[in-house]
Amino acid sequence: MTVTTMLAVVAMTLGSAQPGESEGCSARVAHPGGQFVESRFFDASPQRTREVLEDAMQAVGVLLFGSTAAVVRGERVAPRVKILGLPPGDEALFGYVEASKQDGKAGTLVRVETRRRGGKKGEPTQSWSAAVLDEAGCLLITLVGMEDPSVRADGAASNAGTGQQREVRVPAEAAVTLVLRRFVFSTDLRVNQKVLFEVASDVPVGPDIVIRRGALGVARVKGTQDSAGSRSAKARVEFEFVSAVGGDRIPVRGIAMLAGEVGKFPSLAWGIGQEFALCAGTRFDVTVDGEQRVRVGRE
Repeated sequence: MTVTTMLAVVAMTLGSAQPGESEGCSARVAHPGGQFVESRFFDASPQRTREVLEDAMQAVGVLLFGSTAAVVRGERVAPRVKILGLPPGDEALFGYVEASKQDGKAGTLVRVETRRRGGKKGEPTQSWSAAVLDEAGCLLITLVGMEDPSVRADGAASNAGTGQQREVRVPAEAAVTLVLRRFVFSTDLRVNQKVLFEVASDVPVGPDIVIRRGALGVARVKGTQDSAGSRSAKARVEFEFVSAVGGDRIPVRGIAMLAGEVGKFPSLAWGIGQEFALCAGTRFDVTVDGEQRVRVGRE
């Protein structure tokens, strides 16, 4: 992949967002192979599994046509395949999601089928079923399922101790690493759209954990534009806050300019011309915006 086919993420000053690795997830390690029909059991709820299945399919160049509680479907399309630097093909993918049990443990059984695009007969050029399941499994490890309320409840309880609720001072510029929760494609972005993140690891202050791994992080798209004459597109994303263990919102500082054309972080994401993509699981480092005080402990 040449430099001009990658995504540029330009870090801004004043506590900017610094892109990093996404722990092996995403299409940069995806490749076709395996059977046209592959199945796998995941130790996660059907809802969360369906979300990562959507992102995993998009990471191999799929444009989603529909997603219900039971079926996610779409086709690999040339613009997305080219942007992600993947081999072209004539594939459509169908993912079937079903609540199931394995060894007595509740989870979700997923079956992914690779077919020819447009409902044509015969075998497709290649199979992406195994790659989609690998990506989905990686995302379930990398990301914490926030539909589970115990994530935040356990975080608060672990900080409770035996004393009364108290305030803890969070110093200015304290570092927080965020993980992009969902796949992002440039044509889907809108001004003022919220982009959701998860906190990648606990943030301690002394003996207390003030922000728990898996807590919500929010950024907002502040502007999108095309640069005249450059055939590139840009999106300004500003980080707003993360959730503390006691429910407080801690403002964070970070700005990232996402753009097509020239790329500095080939392991992060890709872009070409006026379009770009950013895979779920991508990491950004932000900082706390000024000194903050948050609540920990029992009331």
